[in-house]
Amino acid sequence: MKKKIEQLLIDLKFKGMVKTFDEQLALAEKNGLSVYEVIYNLLAEDYVSGRSGA
Repeated sequence: MKKKIEQLLIDLKFKGMVKTFDEQLALAEKNGLSVYEVIYNLLAEDYVSGRSGA
């Protein structure tokens, strides 16, 4: 499932999310983050990435 999600993020051009996906999953497992927190963190990273022109 992880690979399917990563490929979908790439196809949808969510570059910020792709860049931090593994890191956010590891952080979620380590700190017991909720699904909502993981989604928020991924969206926030994509937003920042898009705003910086990355």
